[in-house]
Amino acid sequence: KHLAHQLLGKEIKAYADLVKGGQSFLDLPFQEMMKHACQDADVTMRLYPVLLEQLRERGITEQFSGDTLPLVTRFGDLEFEGISVDPGRMEVIRRSLIAKATRLKSRIFREMGKAFDLDSDRELWAVLREALLSKGYLAPGRITTSILEQLAISEPLVQPVVEYKRFRSRILGLDSISAAARGERIYPLFSQTKSRAGLASTVRPNLFDMDSLPELKFCFDGRVHDYFRDRGRALDALAQVTQDPILQGVRASKSKVDPFLTKRRLMRDGDYDEFLLSVVLGHSEAKLSRRFLIDRLNIGTLMRDIEKRYEVTFGWLRDYRRVAQANGYATANGRRKYIDDLRSSDLAQ
Repeated sequence: KHLAHQLLGKEIKAYADLVKGGQSFLDLPFQEMMKHACQDADVTMRLYPVLLEQLRERGITEQFSGDTLPLVTRFGDLEFEGISVDPGRMEVIRRSLIAKATRLKSRIFREMGKAFDLDSDRELWAVLREALLSKGYLAPGRITTSILEQLAISEPLVQPVVEYKRFRSRILGLDSISAAARGERIYPLFSQTKSRAGLASTVRPNLFDMDSLPELKFCFDGRVHDYFRDRGRALDALAQVTQDPILQGVRASKSKVDPFLTKRRLMRDGDYDEFLLSVVLGHSEAKLSRRFLIDRLNIGTLMRDIEKRYEVTFGWLRDYRRVAQANGYATANGRRKYIDDLRSSDLAQ
């Protein structure tokens, strides 16, 4: 519907305009069903030469036919055939998360001096509000994840609460995957367009965005392993394209962890790759502060230290972004990724 309006100046009815909640296409009168199907086929045929010309103008016709379309076929096959999943392995991960969350819950109750429903925002806030007011805080009227993260930066009492909430989120993510399984297979819906960077993504359930659980991918068919987010693989690729000798040395080391970061006592164990990659991706001081529960002043210092240490990498990134902005597209492995409004004055683009 959107493409017909934008490219053909033609208004058509979408599926949702015809099929109401609780109905299916088969509930429509036959003539109406036929008319809608013919409309879709007709508009598709009219759009084809228009879109094909856009591919030609951008020089990516071969990329579309040799890369994008085969991936559509691959995703379609995976949707139809399903992806094998190992429920036992997922349960091991789940039990480990529950054990860590339970230990955190016991610690929170001990430090708060009472037991309460930690999963109830109302009860949690009642207990936290009382503790914070006693310390001179002006507690806001309601609780949000962002407020908890802000408080945890300066208040050690709140830090285990934030960590518990994050464990709970991972457990719920695992539960949504388990609930979607039929026997030992899942049948997610794939997309190449949901991610602005062109990364594969799925819904019902969401598989690939749980980068806080790198071990999750080993619960699934090896055919989809490469679609899972992998910080280490991303940093390996960055070291290769930038030829930064320091980053290459770190990635080639046995630990793959920069001792420069491990000596920073502000950093928690295991977060080094995530922090480095977050800085590379240009996340703001405010976002990094909430994610790693470190105050803005120390976050800013860490960011500057990292940019100075990996001077070659950040110099390469500045050049890459400048060229991408001038061209209107980014390149990787000989392929182009056009990004809407990249040439605009909106720096966020």
